[in-house]
Amino acid sequence: RGAGGGAAEMTNGAELGFLLDPTLEALVAALVSRLDVHLFIEGIFVVVICYLLFQKSYKPNRKGEGLTEKEIDALCEEWQPEPLVAAMQGPNHVPRTERVVSAQGGSSVTIDGVELTNFSCLDFLNCLGDETVLAACEKAIRKYGVGACGPRGFYGTIDVHLELEEKLAQFMGTEAGIIYSYDIATVSSVIPAFLKRGDLVICDEAVSWAIQNGLDLARSYTKEFKHNDVADLERILKLVAESEANNPSKALNRRFIMVEGLYQATGQIAPMPQIVELANRHKFRVLVEETASFGALGATGRGVMEHFGMKPTDVSMIVASMSGTLATVGGFCVSDAAIASHQRLSSASYCFSAALPPFNATAALEAIRIIEEQPQRMRRLGENARLVHRLLGDAVA
Repeated sequence: RGAGGGAAEMTNGAELGFLLDPTLEALVAALVSRLDVHLFIEGIFVVVICYLLFQKSYKPNRKGEGLTEKEIDALCEEWQPEPLVAAMQGPNHVPRTERVVSAQGGSSVTIDGVELTNFSCLDFLNCLGDETVLAACEKAIRKYGVGACGPRGFYGTIDVHLELEEKLAQFMGTEAGIIYSYDIATVSSVIPAFLKRGDLVICDEAVSWAIQNGLDLARSYTKEFKHNDVADLERILKLVAESEANNPSKALNRRFIMVEGLYQATGQIAPMPQIVELANRHKFRVLVEETASFGALGATGRGVMEHFGMKPTDVSMIVASMSGTLATVGGFCVSDAAIASHQRLSSASYCFSAALPPFNATAALEAIRIIEEQPQRMRRLGENARLVHRLLGDAVA
């Protein structure tokens, strides 16, 4: 017989020998002949079960047993809890001192009794101390009081809120607008309203903390491209396209590109024409955060889209704070009507925060009127920005 036949005979003989006369050698031969992955896994399970069965039962060590009430009271009196915050000591510790603003107006601010030039405020158009804005706010306070005292969906919507939303949509050239009562929570609430786990966001590496916080809350997959690097953005978009071509069943339904019109961290302007062109080619939506660019870019202050001669409807959403050029608090999002309506039931900050105080909405309405009627403020802002840029460049050259 051949070698194969002999091996088969030995195997069968080993099995039969084990059955007829179960010796140790026959047992080992039978186990070797049947050794496979299933047997190995079953053996591990048997070992684990045996280990657990023969383990001693766990009995916690109760140190307090046998103590008298007097001893327990003494231990409680001696116990000292650890501090929640460690003591700030050492040579590198600098005591915190509050710098108190006692007056502000225009480009000046008084801090600790010293009048200084204010370079930190985002009130680029000097609407904060404008007499018409102050008069309109005073009139609103006398009519509505100082607060809305309820969320928008629960007796918190006042006529000036609806007027401001309509005015923002008309000013920006979109179908609808929605306002929020807290500026930094605006974009961080808008993002989770449209994204969930499994969706994809490609964002600039220099986006603001508010956008980063919104992405964390949405739990969507996030990929960053190099700051203002359109080539790197295109590279990532091509990788996404290749991945979806290989796995069509895993194609993502919701995909966004998120950028800032004017980056607060770097002062750079986003190249919106190239970004929008790539988004359309690869079927991505675009969200633009315009806190720093609203009222500062564009011939009439309508932001980065106007700056590049583009329509606001070329992107899905424009989000911005109203604490900058509108000289109030809160934020807004302008978009088509369906996107704005969806936020009224799905955006946490809109649903659960108290509505914007009426006088703050009135201040924003008055600031928009100033922007529309006094375009020279935008021209002067551009001239001042170019002058400071040139002077700083000469100083460090």
